[in-house]
Amino acid sequence: PAVTHLKFVNELALLHAENDVPVLGLFPSIESPEYSAYEFAARTLRTEFNFSVAVAEVAEALRVAGPPGLPTLTFGLVLYREERAGKDGSVELLPLEAMLATNLTQWVRVRSLDDIQEYSWEKRTEIERIRVAPVCLFIDDTQANAAPSTHVLTSLRSLAREFKEELAFVMLNKSTSSYMLEDYVLPASFSEMAIGVSQSFDYDVPKYGYRGALEEAPLRSFLSSFLRDELKQEFKSAEAPSRESVPGEVFTYVGKTLEAQVTQAEEDILLCFHSPYGFDKMNATLRRLAVLLAPLGSAIRVGTFDTMNNGFNSNAFPGVDKYHSDPVLVFVGGR
Repeated sequence: PAVTHLKFVNELALLHAENDVPVLGLFPSIESPEYSAYEFAARTLRTEFNFSVAVAEVAEALRVAGPPGLPTLTFGLVLYREERAGKDGSVELLPLEAMLATNLTQWVRVRSLDDIQEYSWEKRTEIERIRVAPVCLFIDDTQANAAPSTHVLTSLRSLAREFKEELAFVMLNKSTSSYMLEDYVLPASFSEMAIGVSQSFDYDVPKYGYRGALEEAPLRSFLSSFLRDELKQEFKSAEAPSRESVPGEVFTYVGKTLEAQVTQAEEDILLCFHSPYGFDKMNATLRRLAVLLAPLGSAIRVGTFDTMNNGFNSNAFPGVDKYHSDPVLVFVGGR
């Protein structure tokens, strides 16, 4: 069955012993829409979680006893993240009166995640499946005493619980994920922790790096601004050329100049996105083309953009892949 009915209070110990994330429903009666919703969620998630239910006198006994160290439970939904199974030991509660207004399958999947979890490919897949945005917490494991302070971890756990329905906090090691630091335009060297947030782990979604203090209030403000879509994306960027090119020469654009000098430019631009490898032949062709177009003056420019050393807004240039191997020419019409 999708739901196991507990008939005795002592069966709760077996529920804990046999499940890493047991889910328990406490109901005064199964003749209720809340129980029907719970049973539907159990059927939907039967391959992922084990659902149990206690009704009437058994539910009342468990409700009064409650989990160790926690206040008396209300009737409703209880999810345990078992510490003995490597989880963080937390208990999640959903009162009976909130069940009908809640997507129970999503609630269980989200609440089964630890407040802060170690990054792995399996964990990444799980987070992407439930469609919550990852908050990446980078620690420099190449240095001694790299672990963040208790104060910082306490603040992060508090925020993780606060934003549980929308964000997943994931710990990553610099030694294996340094390339992701670049995506968030975070410095390669940092003292305690570097933090970035994005809608998913995909390389082409906008990513935002945190620049403030590792304190709960400014972090909350940063994350809230992200959820309200108020943050401005920064892009990885090489240094801009010290001298601006003139008509007849090829212009070089970088991450921090692309928007102002290309997407918002008055003139037409023929822009070549390229990797730094195997570009010599195309570069020579572009130089010849720039000379041929020189009589048109500033009406049209020929430019290049190195995608390995610079980031860009992929939505502004559909069809241009960050990791393409061959040069891609894009005509950008002036405003």
